[in-house]
Amino acid sequence: MTMRTFGFISLLVASLVPLSAGAAQTAAAKTTTVRFDAATMKATATVRGSCWTTSIASRRRDAYRCSVVNSIHDPCFKVDSKNVACPTNLAANSGLRIGLTKPLPPPASSNAHNPFMMQLAGGISCNVGTGTVVADFPFYCSGNLVCAAPSSTADPRAVFVTCGTPKNAMTVERKGRYLVMVMYE
Repeated sequence: MTMRTFGFISLLVASLVPLSAGAAQTAAAKTTTVRFDAATMKATATVRGSCWTTSIASRRRDAYRCSVVNSIHDPCFKVDSKNVACPTNLAANSGLRIGLTKPLPPPASSNAHNPFMMQLAGGISCNVGTGTVVADFPFYCSGNLVCAAPSSTADPRAVFVTCGTPKNAMTVERKGRYLVMVMYE
């Protein structure tokens, strides 16, 4: 084997060795934040209903908790004084439009930015729980995962969250870190 062939093989083997976990997490990691815009949402259905309080899922001033017959929709966002938009497919910017039968309640006192839905690496979809949640893991995700809320001090370019499998209301097992690809707020 010539020195040139040996050098090529060494270079090839070195390129196949994986990066360390820390380097791999940040090498190509990127998180996109999308602020939902009710005015641009495509309605897949329009129904009649009402909103009785501000949202549990979102702390935005224009977010509400609404009902249609016996179904609760949270979050729904004010379009105008007579309509709210309740996203059901954020990636497609579509959802339910509710024509209000009653005036909206007063808006929330704050206008905080918080995600109400996350898309994680690997195609995992997470929605914030609006009822009883596993302690410190308010996001319920596909694949029987629960996730912690993203840290407000996290690097906004690459946000990672801790997720795991719920054992009971207080215990989460098999915890791991997941890259948040998209945060919807």
